[in-house]
Amino acid sequence: MGTDRDRVHTQPCPCGKGTVYVDECSPDHPYARSYKPWLGHGVNCPDCSKVYTTVGDKEVFLVERREHDRHEAAKRQRWQEESAFRDKIWAELENSGDIVAIARHLSSFPSAVAASRYLASLRIHVDSLPRFRSHFKKRACSSDWVKSHIYYKHLPVLIGALGCNTSLVDRLIKEDENLQARRDDKLKVILPAIYGMDGQQ
Repeated sequence: MGTDRDRVHTQPCPCGKGTVYVDECSPDHPYARSYKPWLGHGVNCPDCSKVYTTVGDKEVFLVERREHDRHEAAKRQRWQEESAFRDKIWAELENSGDIVAIARHLSSFPSAVAASRYLASLRIHVDSLPRFRSHFKKRACSSDWVKSHIYYKHLPVLIGALGCNTSLVDRLIKEDENLQARRDDKLKVILPAIYGMDGQQ
């Protein structure tokens, strides 16, 4: 399967020896109508391509490559911090016995269907029933299953439904929300958008 590319925009690169281009892309197979077009773009100049790059999904911007690399590194760092904190949530709740209590309670149901209905009653969606039955072992739910299949933000509801103290999980979820609420520093662009999906340039 290949890609059809239509060149929809070109403009001189910063040094003037090459171009900055934007292509509108789509699959070149019979089912292409089910796909939305996307933008492909770049800097076609051996000198400027070392200094600049293009970014964007619906709008295309020209940025300095070192600024782009700095911004991407900051995003990766933020993702790593958030991922590490979620690992901390699971570890602390496992140490507190809350995860074991959830697993023990889910193991008390006589069937996977009953366990699935219980989770649904708490508005916790895990999977379609056939898929749920394929991976849930009745009367043998483990902490590992809980960690693999329960979304961590549903833990306060589950722990509360067991009649357990939710102060620990509430605090951890609040800290996680504060961590996610941090604003990303904005990527500094050289120019306003040079092309948009609506065709405006």
